Amino acid sequence: MKTLNRRKFLNKSCPILLSTIVGSTLLQYCTAEEIAEQAPISGGYSVSGNVLTIDLSHSDFGALDSKGWINFASQNLLLLKKSATEYKAFTNICPHERVKNKWSYSASTQKFTCHEHDNAYSSDCATAGKGGVLDCYKVALSGTQLKVYL
Repeated sequence: MKTLNRRKFLNKSCPILLSTIVGSTLLQYCTAEEIAEQAPISGGYSVSGNVLTIDLSHSDFGALDSKGWINFASQNLLLLKKSATEYKAFTNICPHERVKNKWSYSASTQKFTCHEHDNAYSSDCATAGKGGVLDCYKVALSGTQLKVYL
């Protein structure tokens, strides 16, 4: 018997079945803040030693302006834009079971959620979730250049 994980089940079931059973609330949950399959970032950054330099004006980083965050998968980072002058960088490796790339962010709670087990982690770099604190990296902004110290 083939098994599906919960996320795949919800993705297949929500539009058809769940809306008729429980109404639109669960349907909105399933579609509102889906884990976006982001196109790989192919430009606009460089790595030198343990310093990642990002050109925020590059089109690959446009989602930071529109969504406020991105999963920079090739560098194992979550990037968060708090304001025009404040950015934060976190590992995209979940402290609970070391899963990568299954994240969403809620601006209202200021938490990232890993959708492997639905564990939430604060973006304050101090408050622990299940398995610990989401690792934060020091950042420095100069114009459109964001440096992340890995």
